[in-house]
Amino acid sequence: MSDSPQNRFPLWKTLVVSALLIVPPLIGFVFITYSSGGLHSPPDEERPWALSSYLTTFDPARTTPLLTLADIDVPELDIKWEERSGADRKLQINFPSGDESEDNPFEIFEADSSGKVLLPDGNELQISAVALVLPQDGNWEGRNYSSVMPDWRDPFTGEKIPEANWQKEVYVSRENPKLYFRISNAGKAPLRWLSPKVYDSVSKSRIASSSSYSYTGDHGMFHVGLNIWHQTSIDIGVDFAFGDPESQEIELLTGGAARFGDNALIKVIEVLPNGHGSSSWGKGSNGVRTSFTPHKMREKSSSRTLLFQVWPPNNHKLAELIYSPEKQVRLLSGNYGISDIQFHDKKAEFKTGTIRRFPRLGRAVIHLDQIPRLPEVDNLFETPIKRTEIQYKHSFISDVSDAVLSRYSITSPDYEIDASVLPIVFTDTTPIQILEKFEELTGVHTYYDKEEFRLTNQKPETVFEKAWKEVQEFWNKWFP
Repeated sequence: MSDSPQNRFPLWKTLVVSALLIVPPLIGFVFITYSSGGLHSPPDEERPWALSSYLTTFDPARTTPLLTLADIDVPELDIKWEERSGADRKLQINFPSGDESEDNPFEIFEADSSGKVLLPDGNELQISAVALVLPQDGNWEGRNYSSVMPDWRDPFTGEKIPEANWQKEVYVSRENPKLYFRISNAGKAPLRWLSPKVYDSVSKSRIASSSSYSYTGDHGMFHVGLNIWHQTSIDIGVDFAFGDPESQEIELLTGGAARFGDNALIKVIEVLPNGHGSSSWGKGSNGVRTSFTPHKMREKSSSRTLLFQVWPPNNHKLAELIYSPEKQVRLLSGNYGISDIQFHDKKAEFKTGTIRRFPRLGRAVIHLDQIPRLPEVDNLFETPIKRTEIQYKHSFISDVSDAVLSRYSITSPDYEIDASVLPIVFTDTTPIQILEKFEELTGVHTYYDKEEFRLTNQKPETVFEKAWKEVQEFWNKWFP
């Protein structure tokens, strides 16, 4: 007796299920067999997780001019000395964090095709020279540091820049490339340079591991430590304070203060007559807590630390202290509204100074089509690196992930590397060879998730495994 129609499995369903069971695994097998070919990170794909930071830095629509951000009440500070064992003491400062704005307080000024930026105050900024210094440029035999004269080039033509008195020797990094550049200023309006930011304009990743800038002068000298080794186009954001500054005298003694409107305050909250050693900073749900451990008293001190309340916190970038007969300048940088400046020798004796505060923050945005001296590559894991050093055990993964424009998640961070083997000097190497050395030293096997651009020690799902999971989900949904 034949089965009833209700009990027969329709042919079309059999074919569909067979296709779902066979075709995706087959595609996965072919994909794995012919396209995996080892680790591969493309230099020309945007990293989704980097886009928000990139836009916040360069998109004028995401900025709010500083003038709308100054209405933040000055918080009351809770200042206490904590007695510790022996003669040690610690100064604790606590205060509510206040309703600080999350807005980006910079006005964006984009450069034209020649690298010029015209400011409302008449200043004309232009990137005029660029140089790249690589670790192999230094003479490291028996030395802890090395310096060289950079090969300065025109940022757009690549032609060598004639020698000038602003060209000085610079320090060479053992670990990474350093990009140096000069911003000339054709105007006369007051301006104060601040830290630059550098992003890969292709992947949108921030590629500057550190940065430095000149404190004073009409023309700005900058350098950033790059964490990449390959050729790409870059976007540079050069920050500065500008506008007609206001100046006020201030006593460099406890209680000395300068006010700029109702809610802008620069105040000396404590003087540590022998300077300080360690400090700590933290911000939590209950506000901000900072602490400073002063040096023990000596018969004659050559150091002196001044602690300032700088409010609102944007004034960390806007306000500077001018002191000494030579009119030396120190930016009142810090965290959360507290700044510390330590003076040494003769500078520790000054009791008065001048606070100069600029009213506006600007960012010049400059695009460069290429970085000098770096090679073009198709796979970032195979980027040639002439010389670099790994100085700390955690630098292995972070340096490799930076070099291949990726993130990382190592779920077992307690791996050990014998301290006696560090630092390790690599010559004529690649990121994949550095990663292989890490695996050799730690026994931690790493994988690269191509979809997430992530280094991990957890094996990612293969195309086959993902396809099989989709088949199972389909089956469970339609044939429970």
